[in-house]
Amino acid sequence: SEETVRSLIVSASDIQWPTLTSGRNPGTLSLYISIDRDGRVRETLGLNSDNPLMTQAAREQVMNWRFKPATSDGEPVQIESILTFGYNAKMVPPQ
Repeated sequence: SEETVRSLIVSASDIQWPTLTSGRNPGTLSLYISIDRDGRVRETLGLNSDNPLMTQAAREQVMNWRFKPATSDGEPVQIESILTFGYNAKMVPPQ
C-alpha cells in the first residue's frame, strides 16, 4: 500500500513545485514508482495529474528519494507502488 511504502522512506526532501502561469492549481497527481532491493527508486511514471508540469517535477525529485529495502521472508525484494501528491504552487501571470 502507499502507506507502507511511505513508511519505508529514509531520505526524501519535500517536493519543490515549479511556478505556474496557467493550469489547475491547487491539484493532485499520482506516480507509479519502482524501488529496487537496495531501496533506490529505479523508475517513475506519471499516471494522472491535474497539471502535467507538476508530474515532471515530482518524477525528477522522487528519483532521488531513498527507502529502507522492503523484505519478504527476510530477503530484500523489489517493490512497486503508486504515490499520490497534492500541490499548491505559486501562480504568476503569463508574460
